[in-house]
Amino acid sequence: MAFRETAKRTIHQLSSLLFELWPDPYRHVHEDSARSFSTNHFTAFCADFEEFVEMLAGAQSYGPKFGSEARYKALKVAMEDRYRDLRPFLIAFLRFDVEDEKVGLRLLGSGTDAFQALWAQQTLAAFVESDDVFFRDRVARARDALAYYNDHLQYLGEAA
Repeated sequence: MAFRETAKRTIHQLSSLLFELWPDPYRHVHEDSARSFSTNHFTAFCADFEEFVEMLAGAQSYGPKFGSEARYKALKVAMEDRYRDLRPFLIAFLRFDVEDEKVGLRLLGSGTDAFQALWAQQTLAAFVESDDVFFRDRVARARDALAYYNDHLQYLGEAA
C-alpha cells in the first residue's frame, strides 16, 4: 500500500515538473482567441438562436403556418455561418447525444451536434413533419452550452 501511494505521489510530482519545464506552447493562443472572439458575434448568435427555437416550438405546436419559410431559411443560414466560427469554442461545453448524430446521418450524411440537428431540416414544413420527440432535450443541451460558454467569457473578462 505504501509503495502504491509513493508511486502516485512521484508520478504526480514528475508530471507537475514536466508541465513547468514544457508548458503548452499554444496556451496563450487559446486564451487570446477565446478572449478576443467578438462578443457581438456571440450575442447575435444567441438572439438568432432564441428566435429560431421559438419559431420551431411554435411550428411544432401549431403547424408550419406559425413561422414563415423565408424567415426559417434566413435564420438557418445566419446561424450556420455564425456557428461555423463559434463551434470550436462551444464544443467544449456541449453535451453530445446519439439522437443528434442520427438526425445528421439521416438528413446530411454526417453526424451533427445539438445545434446542427436543430437546423438540419431544409424547410420548416419538413421539421414539423419529422415530429422529432427529442426537440426539447436538444434545445436544453444547446442552451446549456451557450450559458456555460457565456460564463466562460465572463470569467476570462474578469481575469484579464
